[in-house]
Parts: sequence; C-alpha cells; structure tokens
Amino acid sequence: MASITHFLETRLRLKVNTVKSAVDRPWRRSFLGYSVSWHKRQVRLRVAPKSLKPSWPSFAPC
Repeated sequence: MASITHFLETRLRLKVNTVKSAVDRPWRRSFLGYSVSWHKRQVRLRVAPKSLKPSWPSFAPC
C-alpha cells in the first residue's frame, strides 16, 4: 500500500486518508454500498451486507 500511496500523493497530487484506506480482496470490501461476489465462475455485483441493515430504529406497532 505504501507504493500506491506514494504514487497518488506525488504524481497525481491527491491526498490519501490512511484511516479509511485498505488493501484487501474485492469480495471482502464494499464500495458505494456494493461488493463483488463469485457466481458460477463469473464476477457479479451484490448489495453489501452492511447496506441491508436498516439505519433507523425499528418501531413496534401500536
């Protein structure tokens, strides 16, 4: 990750947030609510599991 960070900061003059940045397999990471999965030897996009969790509290019916 150090070499790509160096390239982004020196050649492209971009800031890299090391707290948010990570290097991992595509199926272990999510991007904009989607993640990559394998299905019958084909790569597919799927909704990331974290995106399926409701962000609001559930209310009990009255």
